[in-house]
Amino acid sequence: MNYLALITICLLTATNLVANEPLATPSTCVDCHQQQHQSWSASDHFHAMASASLETVLGDFNNAKFEFEGFSSVFFMHEGRFYCKTQDEKNELSTFEISHVFGITPLQQYLVQRPTSTPPPAGHMPKTQVLPFAWDVNKKAWYHIYAHDPPAPGDPIHWTGWAQNWNHMCADCHVTTYKKEYDHQKKDYTSSYQAGYVDCGACHQMKEDHYSSAKKNLDAKKSSEQITTHPLIDFQKQKNEMQACAPCHAHREHLSEGFTPKSKLEDHYAISLLSEDLYHHDGQIKEEVYVMGSFLQSKMYRMGVRCSNCHDPHSLKIKLPNNGVCAQCHDPKVFDAPTHHHHAENSTGARCIECHMPESVYMGIDRRRDHSIRIPRPDLSQKVGAPNACTGCHLEESRRFQAEQYQGWLREAQAGQQSKQQLLAELDQKMALAFKKWYGDEARPPHYGEVFHGVRTHEIQDPSSLLAISDNVTDYGPLTRATAIDLMRYFPTWRDSNLLMKWAKDDSSLVRRAVASSQYLDLIPSTKLDLMNDSARSVRIATLRSLLTQPEQIENDPNIKACVLAMRSDLNAYLIANGDQAGAHVLWAQYQQALGQTKEAITAYQTAIELQPELTGSRSALAQLKENAGEHETAKKLRLEEMDLLRRDLRLAPDRSDIWYRLGLMSYILNDEEATLRSMNRVLSLEPNHYNAGIFVIQLNERKGKWSEVKRAAIELLEHYPQDGYLRQMAQKSMQQAR
Repeated sequence: MNYLALITICLLTATNLVANEPLATPSTCVDCHQQQHQSWSASDHFHAMASASLETVLGDFNNAKFEFEGFSSVFFMHEGRFYCKTQDEKNELSTFEISHVFGITPLQQYLVQRPTSTPPPAGHMPKTQVLPFAWDVNKKAWYHIYAHDPPAPGDPIHWTGWAQNWNHMCADCHVTTYKKEYDHQKKDYTSSYQAGYVDCGACHQMKEDHYSSAKKNLDAKKSSEQITTHPLIDFQKQKNEMQACAPCHAHREHLSEGFTPKSKLEDHYAISLLSEDLYHHDGQIKEEVYVMGSFLQSKMYRMGVRCSNCHDPHSLKIKLPNNGVCAQCHDPKVFDAPTHHHHAENSTGARCIECHMPESVYMGIDRRRDHSIRIPRPDLSQKVGAPNACTGCHLEESRRFQAEQYQGWLREAQAGQQSKQQLLAELDQKMALAFKKWYGDEARPPHYGEVFHGVRTHEIQDPSSLLAISDNVTDYGPLTRATAIDLMRYFPTWRDSNLLMKWAKDDSSLVRRAVASSQYLDLIPSTKLDLMNDSARSVRIATLRSLLTQPEQIENDPNIKACVLAMRSDLNAYLIANGDQAGAHVLWAQYQQALGQTKEAITAYQTAIELQPELTGSRSALAQLKENAGEHETAKKLRLEEMDLLRRDLRLAPDRSDIWYRLGLMSYILNDEEATLRSMNRVLSLEPNHYNAGIFVIQLNERKGKWSEVKRAAIELLEHYPQDGYLRQMAQKSMQQAR
């Protein structure tokens, strides 16, 4: 193919054209949609954000004091404005004016704007932070959102840190048509938005002639409605609703600004997979992941159920009381009866959602339900340590609903606290016996959580069970299948290019993205260009990230290089959306580095360090460039700083094998072989099939003449890589030396 022609194709594919159609606004919609407007005006969407005023502020600002961690914060008013005197980033008391409020129930948060070098234009938002204190609307009291583990000044989670920055973390979902407008040079924001709440335009986009053709469009819509097996099920409507709801109701990475109701979700956002830092092994919510990742796992999703089947799209309230929502599809004579739920009629335990959508508590008091709509499985808790609705409800005999302390007990048990482990084990056993008695073994089929847990804990050493999930479009949703593909990284010697090519053409961008992010991309070289030209930006970005780890491919293959060059537009969009975050500049640096633009790469790595100095990665990459340029002392200083950060991370997460591996690499570069061996052995204790760590252990011990250690490492790795010639050779050599 002609080189210039290929660039043109790549550019055309990478372009995301948005129809020039107006967004709906309350002022233009209310005349024809009064009932919907009235419902929306009382919704959480309407109250997503508002300027601080006597009408909007719910908290006590009558010189109210709140004592926490040795500081006495004061909330007060002056000349009709609201203020908070509290701890700043220097651990000193400072006074901050409240600019906006967040939410209306069950809590309300408060925003303060930080001084910038240049005041933003009128109507624009400068750097804005979220205070750590929230108002409990029901108890009418102040509380600290992170009371169980308060961050110190300098911590990203501290209210002055980047993780509590409104412009990056909050605005995209609390206002309509948001533009971050971050100035890289000034390191300031001049953010803007169309509406300071979630209005009609966040979900609806009108055609130019909407008003004049409203009746005509309505008639056409009625005549073209598809016939389905159930009046609630319509897969096209489901897709449209998911597109509208997912941007704000999913844990995701932001890829580009400019999302509209008619945009493709995967061009602007990449939904997170079921990683074990976000979800329990069985896919239940763990961290604050919202609801879309849960719902994508559910049978309801696979059957075509959509958000508005249960929630009124304007008031956001549940559409029918009690078990009425579920009864739309499930015969209440069968399911809303003691013979099914085994609880007293009209009790809390008789509510479908208590068993099938258990709650977790976030932000201190905000109870949110898991939307995977699953059968409670106490037996699964016994196997994988995940929560279950039965145990959560029966932590104490007197509890009538999901116990708030269940999350805490689970964390303590997973951290090794034996008393909690024993208590939960006894309760899980009790609940599992009751469940089996009521429903039998047929209600406890094999679950993908058992596979994910087994792979992550190395109890499963064969990829067949993961492959069965990855390739099963009937029983598993795309997020579950994509996660299974991602977990294939535990089996680096697996080879099946036919399956990979099949997944690379899957209907779901989530599955294609998992392939693009995998270590198996080299097995399907002919498919790389297809993935780089994928219709979804999320897949293209994932493919680029994989290729940037092997810059020699870009240099040696003109076709790949053409597409990499053409992806500059995607990267520019990513930088605009995430330019205030170190990760965006690291990606830009890797891109420039792969194209031989060393000076630009150095500048980008330096920017990443300036933006978020507490993050790892940038220093080690920059150190190598400095080393190549002969700046050896600078490189050494950067690496020592990186090691300090890695040790800090290990104090917080001592069982993260990836951090131990990076620490070992850094020790090796700094010529500390003993430290390298300690780190790599630790990696192998956590991840026995880590090939590269094993090779380090073998070769460093060979160099030291410690043949018993060489033998041990080689034989243990051979259990995972029995056909590896080098490992067999080293095992034989170590045995000969031992004689």
